[in-house]
Amino acid sequence: MNYLDISKDLWASYGVHKDKVYVVHNSTDTDILFSQKEKILKESPLLPSRRYILHIGRLVKWKRVDLLIDAFNLFSHKYQDVCLLIIGDGPEYKTLKQMSVDLGLSDKVIFIGAVYDSFQLGQYMTESSIYVLAGMGGLSINDAMAYGLPIICSRADGTETYLVKENYNGLFFKEGDKVDLASKIEQLLIDDSKRKMMGENSLKIIKEKENVNVVSRNYWNAFNQIYGKVTQIYK
Repeated sequence: MNYLDISKDLWASYGVHKDKVYVVHNSTDTDILFSQKEKILKESPLLPSRRYILHIGRLVKWKRVDLLIDAFNLFSHKYQDVCLLIIGDGPEYKTLKQMSVDLGLSDKVIFIGAVYDSFQLGQYMTESSIYVLAGMGGLSINDAMAYGLPIICSRADGTETYLVKENYNGLFFKEGDKVDLASKIEQLLIDDSKRKMMGENSLKIIKEKENVNVVSRNYWNAFNQIYGKVTQIYK
């Protein structure tokens, strides 16, 4: 069982027959997210009314939050109402916070710290405009899409390729390139209609293709196929 679309070819290169490899994408519990979202929309905002570029994840080097701050520094002076919102904790926390101070961004880069409550995370996502993943990621893209956010990321471990479609619900930037990342973020900041359209498409992908019900059904189908083959062998 694998969650990458390339896994059949990958395992085949090791001599595993493709019929023995099942691809099932990963998902958070989107039913809970959608239920919480309805309640969140009735709550008072947690943040002042601004445009927030959001990152959620553990603050470790391979998440490349330093690259995101560097990219933000290239254009932040142009937009008085734009802030970078960083949610998470980890060994890079102090370094990244000092980096924002050294760049003169302490009033525009907001460090929330670790948030484990899914309802509160949902509030931050609801109040944000763009979700950016500058390095390796996880299920945070799924969650951000469930809250209708456009996604900006690089090509990383492969999970992003079945979630993010170029110019449909997000943009890919060249890995490690802060100038290209800054350019992609600005594209969405200055184009409200494009940003809104991409956010709506993110939500559509989650509702129709990449949700907990589809994933569960695919696991069920795979197990049934495997079980059928096993019983045939023993018969």
